[in-house]
Amino acid sequence: MTKCMRLVVMSGLVMAGAVAIATTLGAAEPDASGWDAKAAAKYLDSRAEWWSTWPNAARDKGTFCISCHTTLPYAIARPALRATLGESGPSAAENTILNNLLTRARSWRDIEPFYPDQTRGIPQTSESRAIESVMNAVVLARRDAGAGRMSDDTRTALGVMWLLQMKTGPNNGAWTWLNFNYDPWESPNSPYFGASLAALAVGSAPEGYAATPEIQNNLKALRGYFDRQHGTVSVLNQLMGLWASARVPGLLTEQQRRATIDATLALQQADGGWNAASLGTFERVDNTSNDTRSDGYATALAALAMQEAGVPRTDPRIVKGLDWLRRNQDRATGRWVATSLNKERDPESDAGKFMSDAATAYAVLALTYQPPPVTIAQKLDTPQVRVYTATLQPHAPVVSKNGHATHRALIYMDDGVMTIKDGADTATIKFKRGDVRWRPAGGPYTAENISDHPIRILEIDLKGPPAGPAPVTKLDPVAVDPKHYQVEFENEFVRVLRVHFGPGEKGATHEHILNRVVFYVNDQPNAKVDDVRMSGAATHAEANESAQPADRIAVEIK
Repeated sequence: MTKCMRLVVMSGLVMAGAVAIATTLGAAEPDASGWDAKAAAKYLDSRAEWWSTWPNAARDKGTFCISCHTTLPYAIARPALRATLGESGPSAAENTILNNLLTRARSWRDIEPFYPDQTRGIPQTSESRAIESVMNAVVLARRDAGAGRMSDDTRTALGVMWLLQMKTGPNNGAWTWLNFNYDPWESPNSPYFGASLAALAVGSAPEGYAATPEIQNNLKALRGYFDRQHGTVSVLNQLMGLWASARVPGLLTEQQRRATIDATLALQQADGGWNAASLGTFERVDNTSNDTRSDGYATALAALAMQEAGVPRTDPRIVKGLDWLRRNQDRATGRWVATSLNKERDPESDAGKFMSDAATAYAVLALTYQPPPVTIAQKLDTPQVRVYTATLQPHAPVVSKNGHATHRALIYMDDGVMTIKDGADTATIKFKRGDVRWRPAGGPYTAENISDHPIRILEIDLKGPPAGPAPVTKLDPVAVDPKHYQVEFENEFVRVLRVHFGPGEKGATHEHILNRVVFYVNDQPNAKVDDVRMSGAATHAEANESAQPADRIAVEIK
């Protein structure tokens, strides 16, 4: 951890061995992707090797601590380079890190924590146990995700993590975390960072682990923590939660996700990168000024988190961010450079490289990121419906082996073309943004987005049959205000209304009896484009007080 770092900084030591490793890497030519994956791997491997032998990292029974800045990002990111480099298995440094982690994880009750209370002071034993449990879980879960099966070690690590989840206090639902007053990973706000890693572990674990019944109370508490804390931490910290939210439905609300994305994009610099210090209110303890230039850590984390959250890789702002990473890799060392948020450090010292270690790992993840064929973002979950956005990547077939047991109303959020193969039959569907279709329950099928861009579909999944005959009112909006309310289609399960108000138009008083899911097609005075809301019974008159048209789609649930 970074307390290990403090000892070497105070003594002014420079690890000559690590410097020698770094200087032997030499310059390398970038590959066709615009960055040098081989050089990045060499840098990451050399730093992991150095950490594993650094005396200040040494711990009980011949092990070493895992650090938030060097070995944890390394363990998460290094496997992503394997396919690019044509490697048949883990590097020697990867094996060293993983074997050390497994040794400690398997004997977690007996081995000393990173920082025992007896020598480091209370409450560092509990903080150390919690932080290590989360790091063990996320590294092992991501390892197993590639194999598609969860190992006993991973299942145990996740169990230990849940055992140490806080049950009370401000961190209820999260984990107590080491606090050395070092941003961004070991400071008073770092429990949010730790909770994000825990969520990433849960969402990465294979075999549908996130949906298993026995952890749902734990997940409920974790979601409660994010609901309370997300808006209180820096945007830099929020990006970790955004990343994790792509793996755990409902971790963040749609409003929270959008606010973080909007805030991040607003802080993108003219050169396409991001600056870590500008994504929060960070002050150095030595009163030196933080670097204001774009840096590898902030740019990599922003590009990674937003891609994971569903911002398309083709989005011009993501394109600029990834291009910044390609242009700003240090060709001599393979690293991406970032500087300390806490004090001015010699960038060539081992402590001065800690931020660059994390930056390089996250840059690898951002540049190698490949979205899954479909990603699901939950919007609403009520007794009647589950509403979510499915984002389909282009030319990536999505196989539904079991089909759908429930009926769905589909609202297309983008123009596009896709194919649906049911058995021997293949249908081609062309649609425009705002089109609505009904898809009844059915068996196995394969869907493919044959457009050249991602498409989003809002899916309204009905949980049960109609409650009974649909009630009737004389103030039905279609009857009293047909100018603004028109029926798109109706069946025994739903009625779909298309709502349109021109600029400054007012409607007649009408009554809604049924609950309805409302999708906002464009920006409106009280809603943003793509907002999704559940509305209940009401009698009112609506008006569009803006100078722009207001369009909505309302799916009434019978």
